[in-house]
Order: sequence, then C-alpha cells, then structure tokens
Amino acid sequence: MKLKTSEPFWLVKNGILESYPSLRENIETEILIVGGGITGSLIAHQCIKEGYKTVLIDKREVCSRSLTKPTI
Repeated sequence: MKLKTSEPFWLVKNGILESYPSLRENIETEILIVGGGITGSLIAHQCIKEGYKTVLIDKREVCSRSLTKPTI
C-alpha cells in the first residue's frame, strides 16, 4: 500500500472530475485570478458568491497540483 504520494488525495481517489477549455478569445471580467490551486479556487468561489464576474485561469488543470514537490 502506497501511503505517500505527491498527488493530491482527491485526484488519486476521483481523477479529474471537470476539464475546462483553454481561453482562446478576449473576455471581459471584473476579477481575474491567475492560479487554480486551492487558494485561487477559494478566492474565486468567494468572489462569485459575492456576485463578481470572475474568471480563474491556470496553465494546467485547475486544482491539479502545486508546482513544488512536497518535502516528506
């Protein structure tokens, strides 16, 4: 049994649940969040909840993993 991994638990357990298309056109938004990790995702969630037109972008899949490897 593998007890340590550099992959997020939800990715190992469920895989990628949603995949979003690349941004290929100009858009208008009130708030642009760069980085779809846990911090960016939570900020986007709160902004949307408060009624702001919000866009979250990342160069990889949203919530896929951190750029740094954890130290174990």
